Amino acid sequence: MFILVAYRAAHLDRDGEKAFSERTYTYKTDLPLNVGDMVVAPTKYGAQPAVVRAINQPEPTFECKEVTIRLPEA
Repeated sequence: MFILVAYRAAHLDRDGEKAFSERTYTYKTDLPLNVGDMVVAPTKYGAQPAVVRAINQPEPTFECKEVTIRLPEA
């Protein structure tokens, strides 16, 4: 499955949903995920926590990295 994730925005000093950027990035995964789940996604800066914004996305025309870690609920 392909998912869209958003990363915490460093310039937003907030908790909850508003602490994450509106920009999304596409990853592939075999994890059973739902919108709002927290995952660890590989980036060029290393692994980063991210929130799942969308699931079951169409396969993109570019190669995607894989998300393999789902964070436990707080």
